[in-house]
Amino acid sequence: MRPRPPLPPASTPSSPATVRDAAHGPSHYRTDIDGLRGLAVGGVVLFHALPRSLRGGFVGVDVFFVISGFLITGILLDAMARGRFDAIDFYARRARRLFPALALVLTACLAFGWWTLLPADYAKLGLHTGGGAAFLANLFFHAEVGYFDSGAETKPLLHLWSLGIEEQFYLLWPWLLVLALHWRLNAGLCIAAVLLASCGLNFAFVADDPQGTFYLPHTRFWELCIGALLGWGVHVEAPLLRRLGASRLLRNTLASLGLLLIVGAMFGLHRGKTFPGGWALLPTVGAALAIAAGPQAFVNRRVLSSRGMVWLGAISFPLYLWHWPLLSFAQLISLGELSRADRLACVAAAVLLAWGTWRFVERPIRFGPRGRTAAPWLLGTMVLIGVAGGAVFMADGMPARRVHIDAANRSFVQHYRELHAHGLGRYYREECDFHPWSGGGTRDVIAAACIAAPATPSVMLWGDSHAQALSHGLRTQLPAGTGFSQVASSGCKPSLGAAPPSALRLACDRSNAFAREVLQRTRPDVLLLAQSSDHEKTDWDALAAFARSHGVRRVLLVGPTPQWHPSLPLRVAREFPAHDPPRVKSGLDPTVFATDRVLKARFDSASSLTYVSLVDALCSDAGCLATVPPGGPDALIVVDYGHLSPNGSVFVAQTVLAPALRWRPR
Repeated sequence: MRPRPPLPPASTPSSPATVRDAAHGPSHYRTDIDGLRGLAVGGVVLFHALPRSLRGGFVGVDVFFVISGFLITGILLDAMARGRFDAIDFYARRARRLFPALALVLTACLAFGWWTLLPADYAKLGLHTGGGAAFLANLFFHAEVGYFDSGAETKPLLHLWSLGIEEQFYLLWPWLLVLALHWRLNAGLCIAAVLLASCGLNFAFVADDPQGTFYLPHTRFWELCIGALLGWGVHVEAPLLRRLGASRLLRNTLASLGLLLIVGAMFGLHRGKTFPGGWALLPTVGAALAIAAGPQAFVNRRVLSSRGMVWLGAISFPLYLWHWPLLSFAQLISLGELSRADRLACVAAAVLLAWGTWRFVERPIRFGPRGRTAAPWLLGTMVLIGVAGGAVFMADGMPARRVHIDAANRSFVQHYRELHAHGLGRYYREECDFHPWSGGGTRDVIAAACIAAPATPSVMLWGDSHAQALSHGLRTQLPAGTGFSQVASSGCKPSLGAAPPSALRLACDRSNAFAREVLQRTRPDVLLLAQSSDHEKTDWDALAAFARSHGVRRVLLVGPTPQWHPSLPLRVAREFPAHDPPRVKSGLDPTVFATDRVLKARFDSASSLTYVSLVDALCSDAGCLATVPPGGPDALIVVDYGHLSPNGSVFVAQTVLAPALRWRPR
């Protein structure tokens, strides 16, 4: 199981860079803001295409949020001040700005998925299409975080999450400003209040629920409010901003500092940081400083207003929409093995498609002679696309389609998808998991049958979903009369203290606290520990010492299972027509082998615990074992990238765990 979903693609700005400026009047076009857009979208695209080259490029989304809040608030306040605010006109303009390119990309993804995606993937694409068309993608993706969530590369529309947040902001923001003016409240104070409330929620929950803080609107609105507050300041021509525009040194300093904060965040941050949280202040404050410095600041005039940056900013919205689906579909088709040249080719194709979309779709609809009457037709188109996506989802991905995988391979892969999604509960003992596999949330207690009565000998299993994967084999192979306890929750690594920040923190804290209680109460003879990854972050010595201090005679740490990217079933289906390869070498995750080497060296002569290497037992120079006896449709050793299948669990228990535990397998 992935410990945390990778950071998804970012949104792009959806407002023209035309603002009221204290020095230039209400219709001044700021090329530097388009250039700032270009910088932001460039960071996002490079992060997704070459993540090792620009590890923090994902902060482009935060820059976009600030720009959007600034521009939209200025437009709204200017219209309200002149008594010309028209809600229907406002949302019609939003539709003309967003819907043409978005409708084209959603339709293209559904069409391309028809020919390329397996039913399970196509059904999910249909669901995401409906969510994207309704601007609810962020809520959909947040609901999917958990055990059965797939990787980012399998979701071609994952990037629509932030567009959802942006449009949810637009849905509420005009009415907040209208109420503030109607009640004669200070609009700046109202904006600041929303900013502080949202920012406070972000800081309060980011440690315990980073996924929710990332996806949900109330913990991200503060970033748009930073731009909104700046937009209010420009609109009312605050004295501070007038003085700022008059001081060359000050505006150049702020512009340079702003750009430094943004670029520093792009190169300095990475997925390991808890985000958004305090780290999001770097790009958001940086963007606000760059905008506040004005178009005459040296950096803004010479760098952000350069022809290339402005052109990139002009096509930023369609570029954002196109780049991630191209990378995602390319990874799905090529089993995730994209070379640097392949990734750059996807970026080049995205740039060409973005330019074509901007030139031949966006501009004619927005600025053409029939643009003002296009909104109802665009809305109807989005409704139809959403309905089409929903139909694909309700039809389970339309399994009768012909895709580039033949029928036999399609059936083979679908079997393992179904097994992974719906058939592992009784083998893994879902009732022993504090994090329910369906419905989300956290259990208060697990089934009483998960804990064996004190017995001699007795075995206890403690860990995450990769520990759960050992359960079936252990239970079928343990000698008669052996007690067996299982406290293993998906996503929850064994720990003596609080769980690390995650959406599952409450479940993991309960799971680990209960595991410690069970160990103290039942005093098993043998404790088996297992987890999916990040072994170097777990204090195995402390866990072993704790266990031994409560009567455990032997502690076994089971090493990581070999893992294939994106999954072993897909590898076998596309590379081995007979579906029965003894070993598969392609797609193996090298980090598993590196972790195994570190753990073997660390515990080679340790007296506190015994390290059991699954890599040594299952892998050779020819690759890692892919199929196990007795063969047949369930012969693969894992059901996805690395979770043991039921037959794989039995095989590992017979050939690896039984010798390590010194018992005779059944």
